[in-house]
Amino acid sequence: MATMIDNGSTSNPLLQKPKSIVIARTMLYVLLLIIFISSLISEFVENEQTYSSIKGLTATILTLAFVVFIIVQIGLRKKWARALNLILFILGILILPFYITDLLTMNLIQGLLNIIELIVHGLSLVFLFNKDSNKWFDQIKIKVSE
Repeated sequence: MATMIDNGSTSNPLLQKPKSIVIARTMLYVLLLIIFISSLISEFVENEQTYSSIKGLTATILTLAFVVFIIVQIGLRKKWARALNLILFILGILILPFYITDLLTMNLIQGLLNIIELIVHGLSLVFLFNKDSNKWFDQIKIKVSE
């Protein structure tokens, strides 16, 4: 039986998120923190001007905002957000061999953070696509007009 977490004052099971969804979203927020820390390292250790140039700051803010948007949409039971999250993970895995050795050679901490980022992202997907999560995403929403 699925472990459900009540996210409000109602006891309606359709409005409750399974524990797997809560764990996955928490892991995605940890992923967001790792991305932010990685961008700080790029700015202050690598001198990549992540924050000190308008272009870099804009790219960083848009990236972080996009990740938050995806996390929020997953919490709102949007299947497309969950699928997009999976696609982004697969793309990250596919391009990993092309840059990881350079990254580990240039900055070990940055390279390790990148690997940790992929591990956390992958684990969050395990929770997002498990049986309880799939059932939650597939449930029919209650009409308010009743």
